[in-house]
Amino acid sequence: GVDFGNQIQHLSALIFEKTNGNPYFITELTKELKDVGIIGRFMDGNSHDELNEFLNSIDSVSCLWNQRILKLHETEQSVLKLASFLGFKFDGLFLEEAAKVGSEYLMLP
Repeated sequence: GVDFGNQIQHLSALIFEKTNGNPYFITELTKELKDVGIIGRFMDGNSHDELNEFLNSIDSVSCLWNQRILKLHETEQSVLKLASFLGFKFDGLFLEEAAKVGSEYLMLP
């Protein structure tokens, strides 16, 4: 069988090394590894190469977020880009008009 204690220790060491101990990066990287199923496969004793390939493709938290953004629908990416140009505070209705999308693409209060 699989030695789960050893697997967890090895996975933790890889994540810690990749993130240089940055708590936010550790959390986000761990979430992503879980979301794409790599942690589960790794814990089953599989996908060591997949894990290494994934970790090699991530250089920073920004890189991780860029990968997540690229998974969004094209319209959602466009709205996000426009919102980033508008800054922290902006009128949601203005964003809806400027992006030419329906409110279903915006999470407005």
